Amino acid sequence: MQLAEKVEHPFSSCYGLFCAAWLYYLRGEFDLVDQRAQACLDLATAHGFPYWSAWASILGGAAEAARGSIPSALEMIGQGIDVLRMVGAGLGQPFYQIVLTNALVQAGQTEKALDTVEEAMEVVERTGERCFAAELSRMKGELRLALNGQDDPVAEAELVAARELAREQGARSLELRATISLHRRWEGQGREDESRTLLDEVYRHFTEGHDTPDLAEARLLLRNR
Repeated sequence: MQLAEKVEHPFSSCYGLFCAAWLYYLRGEFDLVDQRAQACLDLATAHGFPYWSAWASILGGAAEAARGSIPSALEMIGQGIDVLRMVGAGLGQPFYQIVLTNALVQAGQTEKALDTVEEAMEVVERTGERCFAAELSRMKGELRLALNGQDDPVAEAELVAARELAREQGARSLELRATISLHRRWEGQGREDESRTLLDEVYRHFTEGHDTPDLAEARLLLRNR
């Protein structure tokens, strides 16, 4: 962002603002997501960059969802997705479907959320864009548990697959999320010690960011014996 401002290049500034908003989204810091997304939207609108306006709308919608403004969030996310599809942008589709899925869950539209995840997984297989494949598997497992109850074997298989894939990819943050989901699944099945060992193992890899939501949740689960 500082470099883009130094060279006074608005398109690059939008890129920097989007990347900052995206990073804060992954860290779960939604006030900062909102600030960067709004700045990106203002700049993109002023200079006529529909691609960046669309992404700013999607991430701004994620911030709205975090505040509990679900109808507004769904509208913003939907508008951004429509523009990306209109301009023919394919890169990033699995990610924006994750953002949409989270908002649909908050809206209580669990079946539609599952459909969205499965559509995103088909995109991953078709395009090879696999950086969020583990998160999609985790979300599918969680959604199937919500819809079908704790006896759904497919749900557990998805959680296990999510953890294994994230581990293979070296995606520690996604591995942590998948392990948290697996721990919650196993703690009522007499496998709490096993899942706690897995959770402690991945938690110990982190040397910073312990105030972020995912690491705070993992720390709380490890303390609760």
